[in-house]
Amino acid sequence: MTNNTASADDSAAPTTSKTVLYETRPSFRPAVVKLSLAVVAGASVIIYLLTYPRVLGSQQNTEIGTYVLVLVVLLLLVRYAVRIYLLKRYRYTVTEEGVRWEYSLFYKTRSRELPFTKIRGHEFRQDRIQSLFGFGTVSILSGGTNHSLGFIRFENVADPGEIQSTIRDQINN
Repeated sequence: MTNNTASADDSAAPTTSKTVLYETRPSFRPAVVKLSLAVVAGASVIIYLLTYPRVLGSQQNTEIGTYVLVLVVLLLLVRYAVRIYLLKRYRYTVTEEGVRWEYSLFYKTRSRELPFTKIRGHEFRQDRIQSLFGFGTVSILSGGTNHSLGFIRFENVADPGEIQSTIRDQINN
């Protein structure tokens, strides 16, 4: 979901009258794929352990190993489910004055804006799953002191090259 102009829906958002050059939300597809891979791999190993109960030396050791593996798979399931929920709440915006990351969660809203005058660099990253789906992560970095504005990361965005070039154009202007 990318827009080159502000939409009527943006009037409710905590933004000012800045011209929106690019707005997007992250995709949660890469997280869903990682979640699916973890569940399939964990279930495969659990089925293998249940099929061959003496594979870890004794049946008791195999049962303990199976319980540990079930716990690990459940923790991964919870981790990725929370990650997917959080990604659905994020919004990334590039305006004429800077970049902004914001989210709202349980009646709490958080926003971080980094003006272009404070940006010291930006980087683009893509893991294998992001590359498979055409998504990427763009990080925008500020100065390197303890009291700096830090960084803003646009995670799992479709067409990260366009976002990076929009940011680069605004920095150069």
